[in-house]
Amino acid sequence: MSTTLETKAPSKSMIILAAVVANIIWGTHLSY
Repeated sequence: MSTTLETKAPSKSMIILAAVVANIIWGTHLSY
């Protein structure tokens, strides 16, 4: 079972999604 390959892709996408969500939340908080 290639756990490293399966965990690498999802982790990257999850980090990117988390960063985008964090940026949106921070942006809205800073805007208001």
